[in-house]
Amino acid sequence: MNRTVVLGGGEAGLIAAAYLERASETNVVVVSERERHVFSFQLYRVIKGMPFDGATLDLRDAFADRNVTVVRDHVRWLDAAEKRVDLRSGSIEYDTLLIALGGVTRLDAFDRSRVSDVRTDAREIQHAVHSGSVRDVVIVGGGPVGVETVATLASLTIDLDVSLITSGEHLLADFPERAGRIAEGELGRRGVDIRTGTRATEATDDGVMLDGERVERSNLTVWAGGVEPNPVIENFDLPRKEHGLLVDEYLRCRDADSAYAVGDVVDYPGKVTDGIRRGWKPDEPRRTCCGTSGNGRRKSTTSGGIRESSTSVGPPPCSRRTGSSTAERGRRFCEPSPPGATRSSGTTCTDRV
Repeated sequence: MNRTVVLGGGEAGLIAAAYLERASETNVVVVSERERHVFSFQLYRVIKGMPFDGATLDLRDAFADRNVTVVRDHVRWLDAAEKRVDLRSGSIEYDTLLIALGGVTRLDAFDRSRVSDVRTDAREIQHAVHSGSVRDVVIVGGGPVGVETVATLASLTIDLDVSLITSGEHLLADFPERAGRIAEGELGRRGVDIRTGTRATEATDDGVMLDGERVERSNLTVWAGGVEPNPVIENFDLPRKEHGLLVDEYLRCRDADSAYAVGDVVDYPGKVTDGIRRGWKPDEPRRTCCGTSGNGRRKSTTSGGIRESSTSVGPPPCSRRTGSSTAERGRRFCEPSPPGATRSSGTTCTDRV
């Protein structure tokens, strides 16, 4: 039987592994350097006080009753010609490969020791804001992560002075301008000090340097800027550019018919300024990097062991953001609707992994 190797234990990797295990005749192996998957959308609840474990899922438990092998190891090298992935502890061969290694925070010139990252330091942020020793909080970054972080902090019943710094002309720069204006108005009503067109150039022990001139006082500085592809792909024998691996419309890696890539490790034309920034309306026909045609339907094809079904355009398969427990959240993955599904049906959820 063929072997499909999934590199990465994030949402894309887990959803793909669960789908492949059910929908195709292949042995699925997930390689992740972490024991637990962190649901990023739950980190804001962690900041508010939810225990961190409630935002995570043990990978081995998630696939305990499924025909999926989880390998905890670090990826070091990829030889696409030999169809081999070198790990820290050895190597593994594949027939089909899915690269879903995600991205890492791009800190630019910031000293990592002087800033917190909501993606990795949610527990530390929670402890700091609830300690009573933090009054002035500065969030750097006006994208979705920054806006959600600020909104979370502003909703706490703690006496905090919260500021949001962004170099963009308005918040949510990748969205239509109107969305940014609405966000600014709502955050302003919550007492958030918003600084647009301002660049944070350095973090100090007690503040943030703005535009290389003045210092904004800060007891806690949270970085919520952009991400960049996982640097391990620099060791992959695959074509890439600044924003990630090069793929075709089916997310197949260039010059490697048996390797696919998804998420933050991928580059494609218009990645930085894709659909939502251009202001497309939800009901407008459009073409995306994932192989959807102008009528909003995904092409049906089977290639390299990965089956792509005809599904209506909508949110990508994702973990359902409901459920009273981590186990429920982890076992409720959404998979593409079957062929012939209408736009209203979007995705079909299953309680299995």
